[in-house]
Amino acid sequence: MLDLAGKPDDFVPGDRYVFRSRLTQGTIKAGALYVDCSVHFGKRDTCTQVYDVKGRGTVVATGLIPVSQLDVGGTWNLANTGGTGEFENVGESVAVEIVSQAGDSEHTLHLLP
Repeated sequence: MLDLAGKPDDFVPGDRYVFRSRLTQGTIKAGALYVDCSVHFGKRDTCTQVYDVKGRGTVVATGLIPVSQLDVGGTWNLANTGGTGEFENVGESVAVEIVSQAGDSEHTLHLLP
């Protein structure tokens, strides 16, 4: 996290958080998820998520995430803005749901050519 102003661990407009997570399907490693978010006004974060699917290509999704949804049971949708490999020029959306206190989430990619 890049904290530009305010108290430590207090998100204010202009702060960023960036992380990488393992993508799995069941117990099988399917690739990696790269997330880059900026904190904005109105309690919404602008995020870009890159799904790097092992041996198949990438899917890029972007959109606003309501801060109120960043807890267990929270959901949001992002727009697919493109991809590479098997996912070149995909459209549609990604649905995300937080499923644990540890921040684990389930991602459902809806893909249209």
